[in-house]
Amino acid sequence: TEVDLPFNLGDAVGLYPQNLPEDVEEALAWFNIQGDRHLSLTCTDETASARLMALGKQHTSARQIFTEILDVFGKPSRSFCKALAKFASTSEAAELKEIAEGARFKELQDLSVSFFDIFKMFPSAKPSLAHLLGLLPAMKWRLYSIANSADYTPGVIEL
Repeated sequence: TEVDLPFNLGDAVGLYPQNLPEDVEEALAWFNIQGDRHLSLTCTDETASARLMALGKQHTSARQIFTEILDVFGKPSRSFCKALAKFASTSEAAELKEIAEGARFKELQDLSVSFFDIFKMFPSAKPSLAHLLGLLPAMKWRLYSIANSADYTPGVIEL
């Protein structure tokens, strides 16, 4: 069915990205999480993203959370490394804290490491799915400028 979506040249549309299926499968396997397991979430963090809070009102799966919500492959922060240390062995925790507080963090940034890369570097730190929801940020939407006019190409949005 056609939907009337009025827009003008120069307007913007917001889109949420999704993690690639093969990356999601690798992450689920690494964390030893069953992707198709049905979950009911209760969001207790009032500062959680609207998308995460909406998941608390429906049934979902770990695969859906890894695909649509968790920014598993985004850029880690110093505070993430410090928080992850709580889940690591003593030696790996010390190294994670050192990364969080030192120059090595910049080196890892220059290498474009992701949250998942950090997890793989410190295999003793395997938080549960519940903890991952608190450790990892939700994916953020991206704005794209509309490059056409509905007057000339009705029913089509060109980005």
